Amino acid sequence: MSIPLAGRLLSGEPHTTRVLVPSTFAYALMKLMAFRDRVDDADKNLGRYHAVDIYRIVGMATEAEIEVARALSRDYARDPALGEARAVVERYFRPETGLGRTRIREYGPEARRLDLDRFVTDLLYVLGVG
Repeated sequence: MSIPLAGRLLSGEPHTTRVLVPSTFAYALMKLMAFRDRVDDADKNLGRYHAVDIYRIVGMATEAEIEVARALSRDYARDPALGEARAVVERYFRPETGLGRTRIREYGPEARRLDLDRFVTDLLYVLGVG
């Protein structure tokens, strides 16, 4: 999907462009891999931002976007990247004490009230599980 933008550059000159927005499926996979790569990296905030981004991706997805993601999950069912993304969810987000859930809770006081069980169920659904 792309979104048109129009405005002015710093020079004052008018400018138009299009911003490409990744699909729910692609964005979730990208953020899951980024979380996996940063979960223990103190210089990168231990992956907190990635964990919260994953929560937002799932929470803000429309029903239509989720169905597209499910179709892509079926199309790429044998792809190692999808298998790895599912493994990241199973290791870090599904367990109540998993580091994915922990990083989300550490993000701020409001994060402690989130329904993380529902989030994990929905995330796995987006990835073609369930």
